Amino acid sequence: MLIDIRVTCCLFAAVFQAAIVIGQDSDPKEHQRYRDYIAKRQVQAALKIESPGLSGMKKLAMEARDRIAIPTTEANGKDLLSLSRELQSKMREIESNDVGRYMATSDRSVAALIQFDTDTISISDGALKIRHDRLSKAIEALEDYQPSTQGVFDPETNPTAAIVEQEVSWINEMYERVISRLAIIATAEAEFDPTVDWSSYPTLQQAKRKVLAKMAVQLAAVETRAEQEALDQSAERRFQSVFDAKKNRFDTETDAMSRIAELSRLLMLKEFEVKEAEFDVKEAKIEVEKAELRKQQTVASNEKRMIETESSLLTVDAGQERIKKYLQSPHVKRLLAPFCTDGWHHTGNALEKGPMSLKLLSNHVAGVSPFEPSKSGLRVFVDVAQGENDRPTWGIASINAYMLPANFVNIDGEKVNPAVEAQRILREHGQLLIELGMLKP
Repeated sequence: MLIDIRVTCCLFAAVFQAAIVIGQDSDPKEHQRYRDYIAKRQVQAALKIESPGLSGMKKLAMEARDRIAIPTTEANGKDLLSLSRELQSKMREIESNDVGRYMATSDRSVAALIQFDTDTISISDGALKIRHDRLSKAIEALEDYQPSTQGVFDPETNPTAAIVEQEVSWINEMYERVISRLAIIATAEAEFDPTVDWSSYPTLQQAKRKVLAKMAVQLAAVETRAEQEALDQSAERRFQSVFDAKKNRFDTETDAMSRIAELSRLLMLKEFEVKEAEFDVKEAKIEVEKAELRKQQTVASNEKRMIETESSLLTVDAGQERIKKYLQSPHVKRLLAPFCTDGWHHTGNALEKGPMSLKLLSNHVAGVSPFEPSKSGLRVFVDVAQGENDRPTWGIASINAYMLPANFVNIDGEKVNPAVEAQRILREHGQLLIELGMLKP
């Protein structure tokens, strides 16, 4: 497993360096203002500038909402969803065109694009609409805030400020990832020499397959060396060393083959998308025609309203089942282990082990609820999980909980802060967790 980790780290390091070098070698005009914006944010972080006040928080929320809803200067006249679709289209095209053949001449470019295949960016209309609605409600709440009656606005404890910070963080992260990838492709397009006959060069897809095959050969060579070293050890430990070498070889081979198989599957999907690209225009025209027909339909009859009502009830039931399935999934159970694993702390019953009691868990600490959607509430929530708890804990500092990387996949398929997601689950679905036997009342 150590061998596998080292090889993977080397690949990711190469990808990271490729992105940096390619970004430095050129300066596309359409991304200059974007880089100025990022530099400004980095300076602010370095100087530890305090969170914005009420007007600043409202401006931050409006800018983030506009980045979803309307074109922006940084996006060169395109919103986040349009940019992600442009990126998907570009990625399909370079798999087999001459620009892709040019990029395949650089090992660092190939490594970067293999990383893009594994770390995909998925941005849907539905997900953006949800975030747009959240920001709209947050802006309304900030506009209605009255310091004269509600006190001085404190972004550290205000729940609306916490929501704005979470949404802005996600939007900026997605925007930066999409723009950086488009910048790499734009740089290659700018450097590409159309006068060269590229037909004899391998395609980008072929180059990626070659890199993956080389990785498999390197893994096999390292495994052979590890096995030989085990055989050369002293007689007293030879048997155990050979056993460990076999086990490591099996684990490494299994993980490597699984990764290679997954990357090969992604490459095959890319190849299929390239072959099917010529049908995209026809399908788009059909969708436009369907949309026009839908606009011309008459107002729904009473019978249709009744059917829609019944359908909505079924949708509610289906949504409840979807939430239950999510709460009982293995990765959510691991996330909620500090609360849902059997133990003695906060059970409400000193004679029997079990999960925590929702009532005891929701007790305020110094006037702050563990379920409050703010930095203070999150710190209290993590202290409860990390404190005098005899169950498995996360092993994190509560003061830094809001800065954890967004690496937990939620019910909508989005990557979010794991501590924030755990707090949201217990806040919104506590009673359902009790019904499922994962919490005590």
